Amino acid sequence: MPYSFQPSYHEFKKMCKLNELPNNEEKYNKILSYFGLSLDTLDWEGIEKNSILLTPKYLDYDENNVRYLYSYKIQKSRIEYIAHLLFEHKIDKRHLMKIEFALIWDPKRRYLTTKGMSSYELVFKPYRETCNIFEKGD
Repeated sequence: MPYSFQPSYHEFKKMCKLNELPNNEEKYNKILSYFGLSLDTLDWEGIEKNSILLTPKYLDYDENNVRYLYSYKIQKSRIEYIAHLLFEHKIDKRHLMKIEFALIWDPKRRYLTTKGMSSYELVFKPYRETCNIFEKGD
């Protein structure tokens, strides 16, 4: 079935447009609404307890500033939602640098490929469509 006839694909494309909005509280609340949350209802103690201190292996690492990362991830129907909250210096609403939003849509299709670069063994791997704003800087 073509993508154009699949409702989950249209929902996925519509949500991807959130990445084009400016980084502000309204955008963050729209993203968090997919997780049943808002900036006012976040569990700040839980976030502080379970966040990760960024190290040089992370894209948003900054050697001059202490940064923290906390992630939300859920699967609904064919769409996987991922939100990364990035904090600078301290974990609270005032120190929220940005929320990065990624979506993965599973069309339930597979493609045939080799198991590895030097392998002749063929395997079927899942095809997935993605959109995200994981970018350097900001």
